[in-house]
Parts: sequence; structure tokens; C-alpha cells
Amino acid sequence: MSKRLIISLFFSAIAHLIVLGFLLLNFSFNQVELSKEKVAPNINAVAVDGEAIRKQIQQQKQQVQNAKREKQQQENRIKRKNEEERQKKLKAEQDRKKKLALEKEKKRKEEEKKKREKELAEKKRKEQKALEEKLEKQRKLEEELLAEQFAAEQQAMAAKRQAIMSEVDIYRTRIESKIRQYWNEPERDGYCIFNLRLGPGGILLGFKRLEDQGRFCDSAERAVSRAAPLPMSSDPDVLEELRDLNVLLKPKE
Repeated sequence: MSKRLIISLFFSAIAHLIVLGFLLLNFSFNQVELSKEKVAPNINAVAVDGEAIRKQIQQQKQQVQNAKREKQQQENRIKRKNEEERQKKLKAEQDRKKKLALEKEKKRKEEEKKKREKELAEKKRKEQKALEEKLEKQRKLEEELLAEQFAAEQQAMAAKRQAIMSEVDIYRTRIESKIRQYWNEPERDGYCIFNLRLGPGGILLGFKRLEDQGRFCDSAERAVSRAAPLPMSSDPDVLEELRDLNVLLKPKE
């Protein structure tokens, strides 16, 4: 049997007792009125019995009130306890949601940080790649320019060298022609290979026999001495080539 049913039966029994008491009291007063003249000696006894009933009823009312008050206090305690439990659960739920929100926000910030770091790394990688490509392109361009410059320099040097050697050949021919003008060519066969050291203006600095056949070098040396100064270019590069000159002198065929 539940507690609520027991309390209901208890109050129902009290109510019945109260009604019964009122009925008894009313019946007692009626009996007193009817027999007031005939039964005078019992008035005090009836009055005493009615007072006892009123006290009993008052006690029963007090008990009922006490029971109600106790019930109300019990219900209030239950309500407070339930409210406390509800507040605890509510606070726990709020704390849980707050914790989840903080963890979610923390995770979001970490993901954003990772994303920014990844984007920054990708940007740096692209910038580095672009820089490397730019440097490689610049390097290739510089290499091409250097190659072109080197080729142009080589071509210029070759052209200059060719021009120098052409002029050297011209002056070599002039030198040999002038020497032959002063050479008494022997009637016998032979030849002379000699080295001339020449200075600016074609001055003769030295004569050296390298190979002599038929004693041609005697007449060749005399011819060189008579022909000096020999023809000479004013170009320093041509002069440098003619400064140390080997000459072959032999009869013309």
C-alpha cells in the first residue's frame, strides 16, 4: 500500500470521527433539553461528557493540522531536494555543454591554425619554387649571354688575328723582297734559314743563322745589313709578330 493511500485513509477516518463526534454532541444536547426538568441531577455529568468530547475533537483537529503541517513540510523537503537535484543536474549539464563548447572552440582554433600554417607553407613553397625558376631562367639567360659574348669575342679575336696575320704576311713579303733587292744571289745551289730580331721602325736588332747550305748565309747576312731598316707596321700587334721573324732565303726557281 502506498504512502499517499495510507495518508488518505487516515484523514478519511479522522473526518468520520469528527462527524460522529458532532452527531454525539448534538444528540447529547437534545437529550439534555428533553430531560432538563426530569433529570436535573445528571446535567453536570452530561456537560462533563460534552466537554471531554470537544477536547477530543480539538485534539483530533490539532492532530489533523499537525499531520497536514508534517505532510506539507515533508512535501516541501521533497520539493527542495528535488529542486536541488534538478539544479545540480542543470549545472552539470551546463558545465558539460560549456566544456564541449570550449573543446569544440579549441579544436576549431587548432584546425584553423593548422590550415593557416599549411597555407603559409604552401605559399612559401610556391614562392620558393617561383624564385628558383626565376633564378634558373636568369642563370640560363646569363649563360646564353655569356656564350654569345664569348662567341662574339672569339669571333672578334679570330677576325683580329686573321687581320694581324694577313698584315704580318704582307710585311713578311715586303721584308723578304727588300732583302732580295740587296742580295747577290750565288750561282750555286743552296739556301739559308735565319732569324731576325726587329724593333720599331724596322730597325735590325739581331741576325742569327739557323740553317746554312752552300754558304748562303754569308751573302744573306750582308743583304740584311744593307737592307736595314726593314719594312715594319705601326700596329703593335703586327710588330709583336714580326719582332722575332724566321726567314728562308734561296734562289728562285
